[in-house]
Amino acid sequence: MISIVIDLKDEKLASRLAKALASSSDKLDVGFKSKERKTGDLVISQKMEEDILPISGLMKIISDTYMKKTGKPLYSLKKGFRKLYSFTSPTGGSGLTSAAFVFSRLLAGKMNEKVLFIDVGRKGSFTSEESEKSPLRNSRELEYLIKKGMKYSLEEHLTKDYYGVWVLKLESMDEEIFRSIDSRGGFDTIVVAGAPEGIITEGIRIVILNSKDARSLDAYYGEEGSIVVRNREYINHISEDRVLIAEDGLSFKNPGSGVVISMDGDFAIGVDKLMRKAVSEYNYG
Repeated sequence: MISIVIDLKDEKLASRLAKALASSSDKLDVGFKSKERKTGDLVISQKMEEDILPISGLMKIISDTYMKKTGKPLYSLKKGFRKLYSFTSPTGGSGLTSAAFVFSRLLAGKMNEKVLFIDVGRKGSFTSEESEKSPLRNSRELEYLIKKGMKYSLEEHLTKDYYGVWVLKLESMDEEIFRSIDSRGGFDTIVVAGAPEGIITEGIRIVILNSKDARSLDAYYGEEGSIVVRNREYINHISEDRVLIAEDGLSFKNPGSGVVISMDGDFAIGVDKLMRKAVSEYNYG
């Protein structure tokens, strides 16, 4: 067993992190810094902020510490460190898929996470336009194998875009399909775009509203565990309860039949603000 002392100014983050670590393995003795407990095998402090997020970076430090002390690998961690973001919208044409996909790219590139992007029931042509290769097998076969309880290789149904995001397209999703895919593990983060209501009840829910079409926007604000985004606004802005993503036609190009999204335009800058807000608010417990 190794002792871990948490010494963070952000009490909410400290509490969530302690809860997650304590429940992850019986090989970790987790506590907060106090007069009685000033040090341990590992002290998680503000100086480690760069490594705390993504959580996979912290887990590597913990695993290395355990190996150094015991000479054995810390391989029996329970599930619970995979982060989940689900994008939804009350209306079509809100830009949900574009925002979710750029969000995934930013997590992969700026947060150095291994990200699985699941596109449910949507065309998402840009996900195939900017991919290294096509998947070996299609999503219909994957859904069939899951429903029949048969063995399958998730990797054969994935493609990978040039920014390092693993992409899975599904025509439909229910709880059985999601749980089966989720159980395969190996990803720091899963981002789901367009899953039906009620299937995903954990993680952070991101509601995308088209500011040109939505009527009663305030009805969506203040919902626990949710971040509300007004897409196609005139300016990028973030406040306590909402995010505005600017209209930016220059960020989208249409070569042939596909769509390419610029990662240095105003749209991506707005999604970056959303990504950082979502990461900072993620509940690790």
